[in-house]
Amino acid sequence: MFFDDLVHDLARALTSGSGRKMLIQAVRDQYEACLIDEFQDTDPAQYRIFATLFARARSRFGGCRPFFMIGDPKQAIYGFRGGDIFAYLTASQESDQQFTLDRNFRSSPLLVQAVNDLFAADPHPFVFKQIPFYRVGTPDSAVHGIEDDTGPVAPLQFDFLPRVTLEPDSSEYMTKEAARRLIPDIVAKAVLCDMTAGYTRVDRHGVKASIDFKDMAVLVRTNLEAKDIQAALSNAMIPCYLSKTGSVFDAPQAMELHDLLWAVFRPDHPGFVKAALNASVFGFNPDDLAGLSQTEIWQWQDRFRHWKHLWESRGFIAMIQDLLHCPEGLLDPASEMDDRGLTNFYHLVELISQTALNRHLSLFYLLKWYQAQLFVDTREETEDELRLESDRNAVAIVTIHKSKGLEYPVVYLPYLWSGSRPKTGEPVLFHDPDNHFRLCQDLRGQGYQGPDTQGMDRSADQHRTEDFAEQRRLLYVAVTRASALCRIVWAGIRGVAESALGRLIHPQGCDTDDSMIRNLNALAGKGNHIQVNLLDLAGPVPALSGTNEMLPPLSARSLARPVQPLFQVTSFSTLVKGHPDKATESDLSGGSRDEWVARDMSMDSDADMALTTSDRERREIRLQGFPKGAGAGDFFMPCWNTWIFNGIPRLCPRVCPSICTGLGFPATGFPARLPQPSRRW
Repeated sequence: MFFDDLVHDLARALTSGSGRKMLIQAVRDQYEACLIDEFQDTDPAQYRIFATLFARARSRFGGCRPFFMIGDPKQAIYGFRGGDIFAYLTASQESDQQFTLDRNFRSSPLLVQAVNDLFAADPHPFVFKQIPFYRVGTPDSAVHGIEDDTGPVAPLQFDFLPRVTLEPDSSEYMTKEAARRLIPDIVAKAVLCDMTAGYTRVDRHGVKASIDFKDMAVLVRTNLEAKDIQAALSNAMIPCYLSKTGSVFDAPQAMELHDLLWAVFRPDHPGFVKAALNASVFGFNPDDLAGLSQTEIWQWQDRFRHWKHLWESRGFIAMIQDLLHCPEGLLDPASEMDDRGLTNFYHLVELISQTALNRHLSLFYLLKWYQAQLFVDTREETEDELRLESDRNAVAIVTIHKSKGLEYPVVYLPYLWSGSRPKTGEPVLFHDPDNHFRLCQDLRGQGYQGPDTQGMDRSADQHRTEDFAEQRRLLYVAVTRASALCRIVWAGIRGVAESALGRLIHPQGCDTDDSMIRNLNALAGKGNHIQVNLLDLAGPVPALSGTNEMLPPLSARSLARPVQPLFQVTSFSTLVKGHPDKATESDLSGGSRDEWVARDMSMDSDADMALTTSDRERREIRLQGFPKGAGAGDFFMPCWNTWIFNGIPRLCPRVCPSICTGLGFPATGFPARLPQPSRRW
């Protein structure tokens, strides 16, 4: 049973089940009110459940029960997960009251003004009339987020790349391939420019601080774009981290580790060894593998045999640590392993080691378990969520979908010119406007020759309209993640005219750079909230100042305490007293055996139990009054050994006094014969 089954089964039980009245009453008895956040991401079945339970339901305190649905339809971007914006619109129409927030408490006033002007350029910026756009304001306490020596910095900036930078194609647009090669370096240069521009960030409380890498985020659409940006920032020596969700078993390092482990398990197979050498740990490319001599292959096979021996004799952890940190592996100065790859490798190693320890699997069955984790259908529930590779001062690289709900002072948007293009000629999903926007699927695909071909075209048009509306909402989420500065890379790239932002600010098309720049300047107006910058790729790349000063000088730590030997004989009493055990009696603190016994007696918390010398001479010493400490232990051990092997009654009067004398205890007061002890001790 899956999550969708739970939702639909409950919806059916509340509408047509035999015990629906009892179920409804049981829920109402437990919950007096209902508040649903992020309601724009629900679906019709979920809305039907809550509407049945709480909409206009009578309260035990009189009136109707409180039922609040909180959401922003402009941020409904999870249609691919089942979120249905039309469920929100239906709920909005059926609600008795509607409230709208008219003030933004997190963004700077100039940025709020820029976003207002951007989306007000279209009378229906979110396509559907049921989702209006209202201009919002800021509280009186709001401050401008980014300033320089002259005052507030324009919070919405377009970095325009002229088409003459590259040879355009036959349609006079820059190709997407050429743009994707240039844009990562453009973003890296923009980050360096902002870091060296002398900007000051002002928080909500008016506290000023220099802008830093941790204040920045680059928002992308796909994971491939994220990797391109990460590579460019890393090459420019800009600290960055990739913030993404998913399973570590889906990362490329998972398959590389799979190849490494099979090479260790089957070192006699040259194919397995070559596949392992191709992993990023060793970094062999196809040319390197082809150039290996037979002798070199045999040498590598010997290395993997050694690692198999380590695995069999000392365990998985010893083997994998030796493999990863060999001179040709991660410790190689030429290694190109980044933080993301290292984090994934160590995460995978941890998961495998936990399984090996908990299940005691042999090499073969551990490999079979790991192989099963590489497939979603056979994967177990483990702590396989991708981990953050770094928490240092670094630029965040995040997908727009994951950034929803987050806030960054400075945001870079380099890929808003691209967008999804719905596939044509295939069955499509759409919401039928003639049937209360119910979700439908038109199965008539390409090559359909039956009746009502126009109906198939209407279905495809509705599907494209809904897809474009979600792209426009995705644009709104991306732009509003910034609280102080939002920088957009813009250019005449193929597909820009059909993008969500392109159709918003260039309603007449994007045929030439001049027309596009005129549209941008018209949007900016005479205010200081929107700025258009013409990019010059030939310009110098700014260098970060003070990089060396930020690094603390490295020096070895000095050892101020004595190093104890790795092996020594000790006792529990010595551990309790916190003194290292010594081999000879003369090394004991306190000197003689008498002083040692006296010290043990003085440390006894039961001081009233301790007996003086005169007490011992007058009466028998019983266990409850015997002094505690190391001396007492040294007394009882030989006594018990003697009693056990030689018998108690016969040797007690002769042995016990001699032991007492050797340990510094008085040898008087012992009875001529001890009673036979019980066998239950």
